[in-house]
Amino acid sequence: NSKLFDILMDIFTIVFVALIVGFELLMILTLFIQKDINMESRKKLRVIRFSSFVFFFAELIPISYIPIFVKNLAENSSSSILNLPTETIMGLPISSYMLGISIFVPVAGFMSKRLPIKTIFFTCIGLLSAGAVISATSSSVLQLIIGRFISGLGYGGTIINGVNLVINFTNKSNRTEGFGNWSAGYAAASICAIPVGGVIASRLGFGVGMIISLVFILIFGFFLYKFVKIDKENLDINYESKIKLKDLFVLFKNRSLALTLLLASIPMQISFIGIFQYFFPMYMNNMGVTQSNIGRILTIYGAISLATPIIARLADRVKNDKMFIVIGNVIIAATFILFLFFNNILFTIIAIFLIGLGGMLFDTVEESYLCSSKEAKEIGESKLIGIYTTYEKIASVVAPIAVSLLITAFSYIRSLLFIGIFMIAGIIVFGILAKNLRKEEEHV
Repeated sequence: NSKLFDILMDIFTIVFVALIVGFELLMILTLFIQKDINMESRKKLRVIRFSSFVFFFAELIPISYIPIFVKNLAENSSSSILNLPTETIMGLPISSYMLGISIFVPVAGFMSKRLPIKTIFFTCIGLLSAGAVISATSSSVLQLIIGRFISGLGYGGTIINGVNLVINFTNKSNRTEGFGNWSAGYAAASICAIPVGGVIASRLGFGVGMIISLVFILIFGFFLYKFVKIDKENLDINYESKIKLKDLFVLFKNRSLALTLLLASIPMQISFIGIFQYFFPMYMNNMGVTQSNIGRILTIYGAISLATPIIARLADRVKNDKMFIVIGNVIIAATFILFLFFNNILFTIIAIFLIGLGGMLFDTVEESYLCSSKEAKEIGESKLIGIYTTYEKIASVVAPIAVSLLITAFSYIRSLLFIGIFMIAGIIVFGILAKNLRKEEEHV
């Protein structure tokens, strides 16, 4: 009966995912039907959303099983990496992935001054494809670390190039909505890809999940080739200027930007990379939750992000991005602290919902908050976001290792308590010292 129930749940998951994919395909169908595409505002937003959906679908498939994949490789391998504890080794492929992202984000920014956006996208697709193949055929943790590093290079270039795509496909009046559609594509993809990844890993194996990821990477490449056209007149005015050494420190000239990075964004990276991608899969696996159900439970995080376009429109009316950043961080920090009192699978599900809510509030307004600064006007919005993302991803490299070390030194629950207290302290300082940049922008 238990096996039959698991099979029925897997069938339900696939049908549910098929409905969402069908909805996304219907939204984009007009681009295929219409021969002469002028890429007017609404169509550009659809291109942004579907590009995001296909790309993130490919890259989110392994989310629910990567730590468990690493654990299996480590247990079945006769050699260890520098005699590190298993908990630390399990975080290394995630860290190598984030290291690849942090390296290629500035490289993609440099390439963007000399190469078309589509060329950069296809370079990234080559890296993503190679990483997927190496990961799928991995027989050791070291091989998987290499594969995930290469995939991270492609991911880093794609996300910064995705920012360029949004900026070039929108204007001041609908830029937040453009970023909201990019986030909505991510949300829909996470709802589909994470549970599908769990089902595939459970039924067919971890390597097959990587091959399915490769298939969607190739679909992403076809869509870009067919529909992404850049209007030169819409390019960010300051974007093509060279990055100077002093530009790397421009964030720290503005107190609000520096506080956003250090006290809001980096804690968010810890919560998503360290907790959502590493902590929760291992925590639920230790509690006896099946791989398929881990994928289904993690889907809650992405489901919350479907409300991103609504929150984006609300943020455009409220014009107080700082408030959304504070609320998002407080919700996540409080959730981590509550784990001390509610240590069970039911609260884990509630916690993933609350973390998804807090992350959605933050992600919706983050780019808009940055673009509202005077530094964005001085050096260009794309360049500022690229520099900010580089710092953000460098911090992400440390997140899974830091969380794994905390778990090794303390325990699952006490690690969350420590992180929650750190986030609360940081966001209080941010709330007191940071400014509402959207209001300042209106007065300029």
